Amino acid sequence: MKTIVTFTRHWGRYNAGDTAGFEAKRAAELVRSGVAVEGAGRAKTGSVTLDIDVANLPEMQEAIAGIAAQAEVLAAREAELAKREADLVAREVALAETEAPIELVDPETGEVTAAPPPAAAPTEKGAPPAQGKAAKG
Repeated sequence: MKTIVTFTRHWGRYNAGDTAGFEAKRAAELVRSGVAVEGAGRAKTGSVTLDIDVANLPEMQEAIAGIAAQAEVLAAREAELAKREADLVAREVALAETEAPIELVDPETGEVTAAPPPAAAPTEKGAPPAQGKAAKG
């Protein structure tokens, strides 16, 4: 079970006023060293009184309608992006099918083998390229 402590000064990643839970042994060490006090800086309870002016009600309703309209626009954009993403996936699948490796079938045995990779372009062997300044001639 964890023991809750509230830090009175900076320690590790915690700052004064932070609350954290530790194993009992570690919590006791923190309290003994004066870095923390046992117990939580528990949330204070209270009450809030809201004074809503109903004269602003039409403005509030207009703002809510504007937010709803923006939500519709965003939903339409999200649907369009999802469609575009699906189209891209379909395009990639089609491209992968057209670029699939060629299979060779042996007419005598019917055995299927993959085509050998294309041969690299032949390179001519010769003298290495000249380095340094070109000879005057």
